[in-house]
Amino acid sequence: TKAPLPTAKAGGNGPQVCTRAQAASEKGTTAYIDQLSVLLQAQGTGDQAGAKAAQDKLNKDLDTWSAELRRLAGTAEDVQLKTALGALAAEVERMEATIDSVDDGRLSDVQDRLDALCPV
Repeated sequence: TKAPLPTAKAGGNGPQVCTRAQAASEKGTTAYIDQLSVLLQAQGTGDQAGAKAAQDKLNKDLDTWSAELRRLAGTAEDVQLKTALGALAAEVERMEATIDSVDDGRLSDVQDRLDALCPV
């Protein structure tokens, strides 16, 4: 079930937390895409060692990304923002070193809630 979008921006330290969360997600998304392409390229050329290294790095990048979102959720004073960041961290944790592991619907639902809470 899709959660309703918040109608107000996050209060308290919301703007600062939002800025950090958006930076963490941009960095995480870039690292994920970069490593996934390295992994796919290594798999395509039969480079098993390269594929394993890329997969390990990809999993580490995902762990770092979700841990940062959880840390930010812990600092958020706004309950809705705390919840949205926790949900986003959970989605990142579900992601694996395959493009198929990304649930675009759930990910965009959480991102929409975060966007509604965060000042532009």
